[in-house]
Amino acid sequence: MKQNNNKTRYLLYFIGFTITLFLFWLIMSGHFTVKFLVYGILVALLGAAIALAIWVKPIQTAHGERSMADFRFPFLRLFPYALWLLKMIIIANIEVALIVLNPKLPIEPMVITFKQPFQNPLAVFTLANSITLTPGTITMLADEEGYTIHALTKAGAYSLYNPETGEYGPMICKVAKLYGEPLCQNAMGGVVE
Repeated sequence: MKQNNNKTRYLLYFIGFTITLFLFWLIMSGHFTVKFLVYGILVALLGAAIALAIWVKPIQTAHGERSMADFRFPFLRLFPYALWLLKMIIIANIEVALIVLNPKLPIEPMVITFKQPFQNPLAVFTLANSITLTPGTITMLADEEGYTIHALTKAGAYSLYNPETGEYGPMICKVAKLYGEPLCQNAMGGVVE
């Protein structure tokens, strides 16, 4: 029964993704002749088939085998997260500019590592890219075990993870909330909101 349910879910996502791609094609092309409509349908079908074939590949993680994507992707929660991330990028840009423009150049470059709290591989991917998009921090490594992050300042590093207290920062908690993961677990096993 579960296998049949997964096939139905996959088919619904395939149809929905194909329609979305086709509508995007129509908007971007601006041509409504039969020739271009047929091209649009073919490209949308091909694009959806390729994207979903890549999207649902099973991968091996520390938590067992999972599919690359969870079909219950939180599209409605993604928009508020994207706005929050944009705000953090702007704030970090200003902070980095102030550091660079300061004649004393008050940088404290450091590398931190912390355990990876997510089961969903897309949450791992989202956090790694969110960290890299934020000026002053770069994800050096993200895998099943954890993250290795280079930060321009100690404050920037500790805003992601505080090794002294074992608490995860707001970005990690926002990603956890985005994917419906349990609240951030700190290294000591406590819950951090």
